[in-house]
Amino acid sequence: MKKYLFFIAVSFFTINYADFSYANPQYDPVQLRQFSQNNKCISCDLSGAMLYYGSIMNHSKCDLNGSDMSAASGGSMIFTGCNFSNTRDSSAGFNQSDFSSANFEYAVLIGSNLSFSIFENADFDGAVVMNGDCTGADLFRSNITPAQLATAKSICGAILPDGNKGKC
Repeated sequence: MKKYLFFIAVSFFTINYADFSYANPQYDPVQLRQFSQNNKCISCDLSGAMLYYGSIMNHSKCDLNGSDMSAASGGSMIFTGCNFSNTRDSSAGFNQSDFSSANFEYAVLIGSNLSFSIFENADFDGAVVMNGDCTGADLFRSNITPAQLATAKSICGAILPDGNKGKC
């Protein structure tokens, strides 16, 4: 009887209080292959995809305009000069990656882990970085406003666009 009541209690909690907004989305494997082969995938569904396989991968000058990369991951990646405009990158994990000169115009980066990544000369015009973790990130000379940075989860130790350090 106790096991039955425990099962009911756990089920009730899961159904009523679990946050399903971070459920593991499913990417389109054909589109992931297309991106891996061509370094380009416009308006693709790469949500939840792992863009690395245990080593640093270079995707310099890639084009993912309008793609869904929610909950995608790829730490220690090279994305210099890439086009991420109009992408949805909510809850993505791209820490310790190089995004120098990347275009994030109108991208949605809500809750993404961008810690210790390089964003020198990146363009965040119109982007949403709310609750994004920019701890230790290099944002020197990037086009990101103080208002955008104020919505980030953390800018602790980050190099800000003007060269100053983010407060902890």
